[in-house]
Amino acid sequence: MHRRLLPQQKKKKISHLVALLIVASLCIFSFALYYSTHNDGRYYPRPYGYIHIEHPPHSYVSHRLSCGTFDIPALSHATSPSEDLLCLYYPSMKAHINIRYGRENIYDTGHITSNIEKNIARLSSRAYRCSYSDYESACGNIKASIYSMEGDVATPLAFCITDTFSHDYIYGVAYFDLHPNYDSLLPSINHIKRDIIQMIESYTPIR
Repeated sequence: MHRRLLPQQKKKKISHLVALLIVASLCIFSFALYYSTHNDGRYYPRPYGYIHIEHPPHSYVSHRLSCGTFDIPALSHATSPSEDLLCLYYPSMKAHINIRYGRENIYDTGHITSNIEKNIARLSSRAYRCSYSDYESACGNIKASIYSMEGDVATPLAFCITDTFSHDYIYGVAYFDLHPNYDSLLPSINHIKRDIIQMIESYTPIR
């Protein structure tokens, strides 16, 4: 003989079933969340950290070129692979400054500076912003510019010094032997920029 459930008993049984379903759902969700974040056996890469670079103190020694003299970083390694090229290397920052210098043909003035401007435009093509600062000597014949390329570019800095009297020129670019990460290299870029400013301000032409 089957026992019939009263209406109140039916309601209690349905309530118990709903409660059991809710508890089971919460348990399944909690287990799935824990398993997905702890025990799935997969590797989740962490974001790259910034590299740490030791910056040498700013100190300088005078260096003579065929066109003039200027200060270079005392702790950099200076080499001259050719008569118109000076290479500076910062071991602690794995950074280079390659400097070309010479004299424009008096009958073709503007050719070298035009090529320099084209090269800087090419270097800055991948930067999200390029800014520059101009310098001029008290007598007005020495002019210089520093170009800063912002972004993950191979060459973040370039500079040019020209002498309108003798038509001598100096053109340099800085780059790193590291993967170009602008935010990570920014302290080193600022350090080298200060050295470049010292080169410009200390430049004395040979007459």
